[in-house]
Amino acid sequence: MIRGREAGFTLLEILVAMTVLGVLTGLLSTGLNFGTRIWEREKGQLDVATELQLVQDVLRRLLTQALPLSQPAERGKSQEPVFVGNEDSVEFLGPPPAQLLAGGIYAYRLVARTEADGVRLVLDWRLRPPQGGTARVRVTNAELEGQDQLSTEHEVVLLKGLSSAEFSFYGAAEEGSSSSWRNTWRNSTKSPQLVRLKVSFRPGDARTWPDLLVAPRIKLESVE
Repeated sequence: MIRGREAGFTLLEILVAMTVLGVLTGLLSTGLNFGTRIWEREKGQLDVATELQLVQDVLRRLLTQALPLSQPAERGKSQEPVFVGNEDSVEFLGPPPAQLLAGGIYAYRLVARTEADGVRLVLDWRLRPPQGGTARVRVTNAELEGQDQLSTEHEVVLLKGLSSAEFSFYGAAEEGSSSSWRNTWRNSTKSPQLVRLKVSFRPGDARTWPDLLVAPRIKLESVE
């Protein structure tokens, strides 16, 4: 009596199955890695775009709410300008930062500062003194303990690693003159009609910055 062949797989069949399984595993792993890289790249680009949009929103809010007030002049000196700007910086007065619950009028400064890693766009602010004494004081976080934080200058870096950051201003420099774009603004009675910020990035930097164009909305004929 001859027994039939017992059920099972031959060694050759097992080797073929393992080979096919290895190929499929490699393809799935490659596809998963590729998808992960795409996701990380897209997420990184989204994070960068979100950061730039937030910076533009902050600058738009601050410049839009710039107050047509002058810095308090010290006794015997002429009135300080309402709005001071050049290619590298802008100084103006405005309401308190959004994160502060205290009232008062604050002095703001936006400045393009050249550092080792490129140009940085820096914002600093401080409470405007009621009369005179416009000197700036810069301290560290540790030194803030036990001091009046409202009278201390605060600073934050909005953008870094830039190739350039340039401000320009649109308006009439003097009463009766025609409005035009200019690189400086220093007027003791009014703010410019428009403020523009152009930012360029260094070669290889994928970030993009549409020119920021802001119109200060608060205009008063006379201020005490």
